[in-house]
Amino acid sequence: MSAAPASAPPPLLLAAGILSAPEYLGRRQTLRTTWLPHASPRLLFRFVVRVGGLARHEWLSFCLSAEQRRHGDLHSVQVAWNETRQRGPVLSLVAWLRHAATALAHARFIAKLDDDFYMHVPTFEREIEAVSASLADETDRVYLGFLTW
Repeated sequence: MSAAPASAPPPLLLAAGILSAPEYLGRRQTLRTTWLPHASPRLLFRFVVRVGGLARHEWLSFCLSAEQRRHGDLHSVQVAWNETRQRGPVLSLVAWLRHAATALAHARFIAKLDDDFYMHVPTFEREIEAVSASLADETDRVYLGFLTW
């Protein structure tokens, strides 16, 4: 009797980096206990956390290591952990986009979220699927969301 072939994982629809300062464990935990558990396998979410120079801060470095061991959802970027609120998120976003464009190039969409963002995951996934279906081909580009400052 032969084993049934393993089914291929569903194609990755979205890879989203959630920008989060290293000390915002509470924000990350809130997302993990509210909407993140409702994400389908077609949606990949990673917390993008600045860790540059963090080794000198033993306690925070220890906490992030423990958090990664427990949840496995952190993506560390080599941006100064104590970078300003103006520069830190921008530099983290650039690092996430560079990573996602290579390591997650198989995702249909690459996104950025903030750690104070809340969503209804099934509605969001349906919206992304509708946008994807409306595009003429794989080379079409989309900006979806609000640009504010």
